[in-house]
Amino acid sequence: MGKKKAEVKEEPEAAAIDSDPFRLAAFGIIDLLKKYFGENMEEINQTDKLGCTALVWACRNGHLSVAEYLVDCGADIEHSSYGGMRPIHHACNAVHENLVSLLLDRGANPNATDEMGNTSLHWACARGVLNLVIMLIDKGADVNATNDHTCTPLHKATIYGHFAVVKKLIHYGADLEATDKEGNTALHVAARTGFNQICAHLVANEASAKKANNAG
Repeated sequence: MGKKKAEVKEEPEAAAIDSDPFRLAAFGIIDLLKKYFGENMEEINQTDKLGCTALVWACRNGHLSVAEYLVDCGADIEHSSYGGMRPIHHACNAVHENLVSLLLDRGANPNATDEMGNTSLHWACARGVLNLVIMLIDKGADVNATNDHTCTPLHKATIYGHFAVVKKLIHYGADLEATDKEGNTALHVAARTGFNQICAHLVANEASAKKANNAG
């Protein structure tokens, strides 16, 4: 008897790019995206397996004209994708200032949080982008917002050594004595990470050098 041939399972064909709104948005192919949603407008807020909408992909990848079109068509600017990240969080994380500006102008909440409690300002401070920090605060971002680890934007900027951002946060009234879950102030963080310039600036602005953290 001859050997039985192994059964070959046919793989499902991948969707053509012109029928995949997520890829169209991710690559900024606006003409085909308009054609797709012109025929399927009810799907403007559909999600992929990552929980991302077309708008999320446009904001992640920096496609302003695509994002404008989608928002004009009613895309949800507060949609939470993986990790609870909204379009504005993705735009801040990827440092797309023009997209952050668009979303804020269209009413995005600068104090909305992801699943870890981070606001857009936390993301902007972690990235060290001064223009984004100013833009967000001017649009109502809470300079002393705390995430689930009770880190403030000042903690985030200090962790990554973004001196210009630290200075600006202090200018806007950041609480120098705010502590994370380990009891660390921004000064503790700066001292631990060796950012001496930030340490000096915090002390010059009357941050307490005597305050102990949870470890004493």
